[in-house]
Amino acid sequence: MDKPQVGDQLHTQRRPSIAYGGLTHAGRLQAALQAMYASGQDTQDAYNEAVENLKRDPEDMLVAIAAAYGRCLAGDYAQRQALVHAAAVIGHPATLPFLGSVALSEIPAETAGDSHGFSTVAEETIIRTTAADAIAKFAHTGDKRAIDLLVRCVESPSFSLRRAAVCGLMNSRKGKALRPRLKALVPKEQHFIFDLKKTAVRQALQVKDPTRHLAKDHKGYDERKPVIAGSGGDRPTTPTRKRR
Repeated sequence: MDKPQVGDQLHTQRRPSIAYGGLTHAGRLQAALQAMYASGQDTQDAYNEAVENLKRDPEDMLVAIAAAYGRCLAGDYAQRQALVHAAAVIGHPATLPFLGSVALSEIPAETAGDSHGFSTVAEETIIRTTAADAIAKFAHTGDKRAIDLLVRCVESPSFSLRRAAVCGLMNSRKGKALRPRLKALVPKEQHFIFDLKKTAVRQALQVKDPTRHLAKDHKGYDERKPVIAGSGGDRPTTPTRKRR
């Protein structure tokens, strides 16, 4: 009986370039989505190539995106989110009507039984805020259609969507002029969102000693850096608990 192959192997060959030639726009879209959400080696190169191919013929590609989104089942959140992201990375004004229709669509009532676990409202909200963030990129340059769409998003009953829209408008060229009008649309107790600023991860405040918030009987772990395969070192070891 042959010995089963159970060891991990690292293959260093590059991922082959995606063949987009000859595909319909729907085919190119599907191939691009697969590349954008792939894992493994050279995924960044595959992602960049996918984005560039989405940007070719943006109007026709948007038709394929809108058609695919319309065929999605309501509960296929991953595919719907991926299609909205695809429209966002195209970065063409022709995507505004589609993005606006997604952002402004009514959020269905919660259907998940456990409110502390998976939430359908949360999934629907993520899709809409992704669309709002994409619209905000056009608003930043002063696009009137984008600004009007975001103002309508501010009137949404969803706090997350309202927050995304306000942040996008405040970062636009007309943010200062729009502030009084927007404040009239937002409940007073939520006016703090007008002062929210995006911060780069490396510039965000960090907790100096995260362990001070842990329970007194917490047992830590030995943090050992894994040895890179092929470097001549020992095998990576599994972190072990500290003995008291």
